Amino acid sequence: MNTGSILAGRPSLGSRASYGLGSSNESLPAFVILQDNKNVVGGSKTWSSGFLPATYQGTPFQMEGLPILNLDLPATVGDKQQRSKLDFLASINRHHADSKPGDGDLEARIQSYELAYRMQSEAPEAVDLSSESEATRKLYGMDDEMTAKFGGTA
Repeated sequence: MNTGSILAGRPSLGSRASYGLGSSNESLPAFVILQDNKNVVGGSKTWSSGFLPATYQGTPFQMEGLPILNLDLPATVGDKQQRSKLDFLASINRHHADSKPGDGDLEARIQSYELAYRMQSEAPEAVDLSSESEATRKLYGMDDEMTAKFGGTA
């Protein structure tokens, strides 16, 4: 990932350069938020998409535990069953969207379900920085005390 812009004084990562929107990898969020252990004043409104389509809403990464919450499927749900559920939900949402043309929030919700499904398989590998080379880890700033708490080694 390339470093993104600073949002509300906190480091953020985007999947493109600072001013680029969107993801070059369709299985990862377009923009992620790295939070420290303090509460952000204003909460998620601080990293909302503002005037942009809701698709560009930031995805918060956690400092401890799994970086992205709620990606794990229950042990009783397999990939085929999950895909079937999402296909059914998408058909209902598309039918509803036909009666509300131009509803960006509804379209973003549909896309977020699909993104979450793709993230379930690809995000764990993408956020595992342990296999990165030392040079890449240095470029990420992982030897810096400030970034060590997000997976660095300082």
